[in-house]
Amino acid sequence: MEEYAEGELLYHWISKQELLTKSQFPSIVNIHEYVNGLADFTGEIGRLAVMYASERKLAPIQDIQQLDTVIYDYITTLNIVSNNSFF
Repeated sequence: MEEYAEGELLYHWISKQELLTKSQFPSIVNIHEYVNGLADFTGEIGRLAVMYASERKLAPIQDIQQLDTVIYDYITTLNIVSNNSFF
């Protein structure tokens, strides 16, 4: 389900330039799977940034940097305990 979440996040970002929230996923994707997919998604958009850099396209790189910051800020606000539970 993490791979599904990552794929949906990437597809939605490429097609609409919007980040899907957890509530936009089917209930079969739990918060753990969403957050792990979200973390993996940052690697995918990082690869997009490299592609844009090779094409000398600055604006999409800046968009990706801002998105990475939003994701980082969200993940760091989560209270993760040793058994991987989110509160």
